[in-house]
Amino acid sequence: MPQFIFKQNGFGRLFRIAAVLLVCAMLFPLALCGCNEGPDSADYSDTDEYVENIDALKVYYRFIYSLESAEIEKRVTTDNDLYGILSSTVSTIKFDRSGERHLMLYRERTPFVFFFYPEYDFYDGTNYYYQYDGNWFADSTNRHAHYLNTDFLGIPADIFADYDITFNALYTDGDDYILKIQGKHRETGMLCQINGRADSEFNITNLQLIEEYADKKGNIHHKHTDMKYTHINGSVEIAPPKSLNFDEVNYFK
Repeated sequence: MPQFIFKQNGFGRLFRIAAVLLVCAMLFPLALCGCNEGPDSADYSDTDEYVENIDALKVYYRFIYSLESAEIEKRVTTDNDLYGILSSTVSTIKFDRSGERHLMLYRERTPFVFFFYPEYDFYDGTNYYYQYDGNWFADSTNRHAHYLNTDFLGIPADIFADYDITFNALYTDGDDYILKIQGKHRETGMLCQINGRADSEFNITNLQLIEEYADKKGNIHHKHTDMKYTHINGSVEIAPPKSLNFDEVNYFK
């Protein structure tokens, strides 16, 4: 039975590994130059005035719970080794849950494998359509509906549940606002940091989550998750992928 959601099949994993190894030699200098900083990374160094009576978490919760439609680019990178850097992923999420039907397009790719552009998965509020070995399948159990919740569209809830918040502040930067949140894991003592930028209407345009973790040898590494939000509560074009032929879909119930 194939894995239905956001999983690469065996061939896909081998393809990604082989492709990554193929480009390692070409991209090694680029990796050493700081691949954690994407082209859309925000600069939080020039913060201005501290905002009283409203903190960063309040701004985040207000935003994420009022988000009805948007396009999100999510980049995940780890700095454990060269392979970890080169196998970083970029996910694109286009969604609209403002009407009766909840719609979503989702695609995950490996940016260093520049020739790998899979088609989007498609959710029409009833069925989740995805490709497996070149064929289209649909899951009609509606078990994927929760991928339009706040965990998937923003920061995972366990960050706030498992960490003691040690810093939580909001600053102004011209007409924008800067969010800064830091936390310490209650059991491991590992740290996390959340940086964000919001516009004058408190709509978040960029979020950066940095999680600290230790490997089996006790070495400390960092996982970077960068999210960029556009078309916030606006018009988002969501159409089925071109190769999706509904007459040839294999349905699972």
